[in-house]
Amino acid sequence: MSFWRDGRPTTPVVLLVGARQTRHLADVLSSALGQRDAAGPLQLSYDPREGPMLFSARVVTVNPESPGNAAALPVLPREAARTTAVFPGLSGARGDASEAFRVNAGAFNPHDGPAELIFGLYDGDGTELGTFTRTLGPGGWLQVNDVFREVGAGAAGTEGARLAFSSSLPVFPFVIAVDDRSGDGTFVAPRDVPLLP
Repeated sequence: MSFWRDGRPTTPVVLLVGARQTRHLADVLSSALGQRDAAGPLQLSYDPREGPMLFSARVVTVNPESPGNAAALPVLPREAARTTAVFPGLSGARGDASEAFRVNAGAFNPHDGPAELIFGLYDGDGTELGTFTRTLGPGGWLQVNDVFREVGAGAAGTEGARLAFSSSLPVFPFVIAVDDRSGDGTFVAPRDVPLLP
Protein backbone atom coordinates (compact mmCIF):
# COMPACT_ATOMS: atom_id res chain seq x y z
CA MET A 1 0.00 0.00 0.00
CA SER A 2 1.31 3.46 -0.84
CA PHE A 3 -0.03 7.01 -0.76
CA TRP A 4 0.35 9.46 -3.66
CA ARG A 5 1.67 12.85 -2.56
CA ASP A 6 2.74 15.64 -4.92
CA GLY A 7 2.43 13.27 -7.88
CA ARG A 8 4.72 10.61 -6.43
CA PRO A 9 3.93 7.52 -4.39
CA THR A 10 5.31 7.42 -0.87
CA THR A 11 7.40 4.50 0.34
CA PRO A 12 5.13 1.44 0.22
CA VAL A 13 4.01 -0.28 3.41
CA VAL A 14 3.80 -4.08 3.29
CA LEU A 15 1.15 -5.81 5.39
CA LEU A 16 0.95 -9.54 5.87
CA VAL A 17 -2.63 -10.79 5.91
CA GLY A 18 -3.24 -14.46 6.64
CA ALA A 19 -5.83 -16.70 5.02
CA ARG A 20 -9.40 -15.60 5.88
CA GLN A 21 -7.97 -12.81 8.06
CA THR A 22 -9.32 -9.26 8.20
CA ARG A 23 -7.07 -6.27 8.88
CA HIS A 24 -8.49 -2.94 9.99
CA LEU A 25 -6.29 0.16 9.76
CA ALA A 26 -7.75 3.15 11.60
CA ASP A 27 -6.53 6.53 10.32
CA VAL A 28 -4.43 4.72 7.72
CA LEU A 29 -2.70 7.83 6.37
CA SER A 30 -1.31 8.71 9.78
CA SER A 31 -0.93 5.32 11.48
CA ALA A 32 0.41 3.21 8.61
CA LEU A 33 1.86 5.73 6.19
CA GLY A 34 3.03 8.54 8.48
CA GLN A 35 1.08 11.24 6.58
CA ARG A 36 -0.51 13.80 8.90
CA ASP A 37 -3.10 16.30 7.66
CA ALA A 38 -2.94 14.77 4.19
CA ALA A 39 -5.48 13.84 1.55
CA GLY A 40 -5.10 11.91 -1.66
CA PRO A 41 -5.32 8.48 -3.28
CA LEU A 42 -4.16 5.21 -1.79
CA GLN A 43 -2.76 2.54 -4.09
CA LEU A 44 -3.31 -1.04 -2.94
CA SER A 45 -1.75 -4.11 -4.51
CA TYR A 46 -1.44 -7.77 -3.62
CA ASP A 47 0.00 -11.01 -4.96
CA PRO A 48 -2.90 -12.77 -6.75
CA ARG A 49 -1.10 -16.14 -6.47
CA GLU A 50 -2.17 -16.21 -2.81
CA GLY A 51 -5.87 -15.91 -3.74
CA PRO A 52 -8.33 -13.00 -4.03
CA MET A 53 -8.47 -10.02 -1.65
CA LEU A 54 -11.35 -7.72 -0.72
CA PHE A 55 -10.66 -4.07 0.11
CA SER A 56 -12.91 -1.38 1.55
CA ALA A 57 -12.38 2.25 2.53
CA ARG A 58 -14.21 4.86 4.55
CA VAL A 59 -13.51 8.53 5.32
CA VAL A 60 -14.51 10.28 8.51
CA THR A 61 -14.40 13.95 9.41
CA VAL A 62 -13.84 14.23 13.14
CA ASN A 63 -16.30 16.83 14.46
CA PRO A 64 -17.10 16.19 18.16
CA GLU A 65 -19.83 18.88 18.22
CA SER A 66 -21.74 17.39 15.26
CA PRO A 67 -20.75 13.74 14.88
CA GLY A 68 -21.62 12.14 11.56
CA ASN A 69 -21.63 8.77 9.88
CA ALA A 70 -18.70 9.11 7.47
CA ALA A 71 -18.73 7.95 3.85
CA ALA A 72 -17.84 4.68 2.20
CA LEU A 73 -15.53 5.04 -0.79
CA PRO A 74 -15.16 2.52 -3.61
CA VAL A 75 -11.90 0.67 -4.13
CA LEU A 76 -11.49 0.57 -7.90
CA PRO A 77 -9.31 -1.56 -10.18
CA ARG A 78 -6.98 0.27 -12.56
CA GLU A 79 -9.17 -0.64 -15.55
CA ALA A 80 -12.01 1.42 -14.03
CA ALA A 81 -10.23 4.65 -15.05
CA ARG A 82 -12.32 6.64 -17.53
CA THR A 83 -12.22 9.57 -19.93
CA THR A 84 -15.86 10.65 -19.53
CA ALA A 85 -18.48 10.54 -16.80
CA VAL A 86 -21.61 12.27 -15.62
CA PHE A 87 -22.50 12.79 -11.95
CA PRO A 88 -26.28 13.25 -11.63
CA GLY A 89 -28.37 14.01 -8.58
CA LEU A 90 -26.71 17.16 -7.27
CA SER A 91 -30.06 18.85 -6.54
CA GLY A 92 -30.45 20.50 -3.17
CA ALA A 93 -26.72 20.88 -2.68
CA ARG A 94 -27.01 24.68 -2.89
CA GLY A 95 -30.30 25.37 -1.14
CA ASP A 96 -30.66 28.10 1.46
CA ALA A 97 -27.72 28.80 3.73
CA SER A 98 -29.16 26.76 6.61
CA GLU A 99 -28.69 23.58 4.57
CA ALA A 100 -24.90 24.10 4.39
CA PHE A 101 -24.17 21.58 1.64
CA ARG A 102 -21.43 21.73 -0.98
CA VAL A 103 -20.26 19.53 -3.85
CA ASN A 104 -16.55 18.78 -4.28
CA ALA A 105 -15.12 17.22 -7.44
CA GLY A 106 -11.73 15.95 -8.46
CA ALA A 107 -9.67 13.20 -10.05
CA PHE A 108 -6.54 11.06 -9.76
CA ASN A 109 -4.22 10.57 -12.75
CA PRO A 110 -2.45 7.16 -12.61
CA HIS A 111 -0.43 7.83 -15.79
CA ASP A 112 3.14 8.98 -16.47
CA GLY A 113 1.89 11.93 -18.55
CA PRO A 114 -0.39 14.92 -17.82
CA ALA A 115 -4.15 14.74 -18.29
CA GLU A 116 -6.33 17.68 -19.37
CA LEU A 117 -9.62 17.72 -17.41
CA ILE A 118 -12.87 19.54 -18.18
CA PHE A 119 -15.74 19.82 -15.69
CA GLY A 120 -19.11 21.22 -16.80
CA LEU A 121 -21.99 21.97 -14.42
CA TYR A 122 -25.53 21.86 -15.87
CA ASP A 123 -29.01 22.55 -14.59
CA GLY A 124 -31.82 20.03 -14.99
CA ASP A 125 -33.05 21.71 -18.18
CA GLY A 126 -29.58 21.39 -19.75
CA THR A 127 -28.53 24.99 -19.20
CA GLU A 128 -24.80 25.26 -18.69
CA LEU A 129 -24.07 26.86 -15.31
CA GLY A 130 -20.34 27.02 -15.99
CA THR A 131 -17.18 25.04 -16.70
CA PHE A 132 -13.67 24.82 -15.33
CA THR A 133 -10.54 23.04 -16.52
CA ARG A 134 -7.46 21.68 -14.82
CA THR A 135 -4.22 20.02 -15.92
CA LEU A 136 -3.41 17.04 -13.74
CA GLY A 137 0.24 16.03 -13.75
CA PRO A 138 1.58 12.46 -13.74
CA GLY A 139 0.42 10.69 -10.58
CA GLY A 140 -1.41 13.89 -9.63
CA TRP A 141 -4.53 14.27 -7.53
CA LEU A 142 -6.83 17.25 -7.12
CA GLN A 143 -10.04 18.27 -5.45
CA VAL A 144 -12.04 21.41 -6.25
CA ASN A 145 -14.14 22.43 -3.26
CA ASP A 146 -17.68 23.67 -3.99
CA VAL A 147 -18.06 23.34 -7.75
CA PHE A 148 -21.13 25.62 -7.72
CA ARG A 149 -19.02 28.46 -6.33
CA GLU A 150 -16.16 27.55 -8.71
CA VAL A 151 -18.37 28.25 -11.74
CA GLY A 152 -20.18 31.21 -10.15
CA ALA A 153 -23.57 29.47 -9.90
CA GLY A 154 -25.88 30.52 -7.09
CA ALA A 155 -28.53 28.47 -5.33
CA ALA A 156 -31.32 29.43 -7.74
CA GLY A 157 -31.86 27.32 -10.83
CA THR A 158 -29.93 24.23 -9.78
CA GLU A 159 -32.82 21.76 -9.61
CA GLY A 160 -31.69 18.52 -11.26
CA ALA A 161 -28.07 19.68 -11.50
CA ARG A 162 -25.40 17.37 -12.87
CA LEU A 163 -21.67 17.56 -13.41
CA ALA A 164 -20.18 16.32 -16.69
CA PHE A 165 -16.53 15.31 -16.83
CA SER A 166 -14.04 14.56 -19.61
CA SER A 167 -10.31 13.89 -19.67
CA SER A 168 -7.59 13.44 -22.29
CA LEU A 169 -6.43 10.25 -20.48
CA PRO A 170 -8.34 7.63 -18.46
CA VAL A 171 -8.36 8.89 -14.86
CA PHE A 172 -10.40 8.33 -11.71
CA PRO A 173 -12.90 11.21 -11.37
CA PHE A 174 -14.95 11.62 -8.21
CA VAL A 175 -17.68 13.79 -6.68
CA ILE A 176 -18.47 14.06 -2.99
CA ALA A 177 -21.48 16.00 -1.64
CA VAL A 178 -20.58 17.28 1.83
CA ASP A 179 -22.87 18.27 4.70
CA ASP A 180 -20.85 21.06 6.32
CA ARG A 181 -22.79 20.75 9.58
CA SER A 182 -21.51 17.24 10.36
CA GLY A 183 -18.66 16.90 7.88
CA ASP A 184 -20.36 13.84 6.36
CA GLY A 185 -19.61 13.24 2.73
CA THR A 186 -21.71 11.26 0.26
CA PHE A 187 -19.85 9.65 -2.61
CA VAL A 188 -21.65 10.23 -5.92
CA ALA A 189 -20.81 7.41 -8.32
CA PRO A 190 -19.74 8.32 -11.86
CA ARG A 191 -22.12 7.21 -14.57
CA ASP A 192 -21.40 6.57 -18.22
CA VAL A 193 -22.27 9.47 -20.47
CA PRO A 194 -25.42 8.50 -22.42
CA LEU A 195 -24.82 8.16 -26.16
CA LEU A 196 -27.11 10.16 -28.42
CA PRO A 197 -28.98 8.16 -31.08
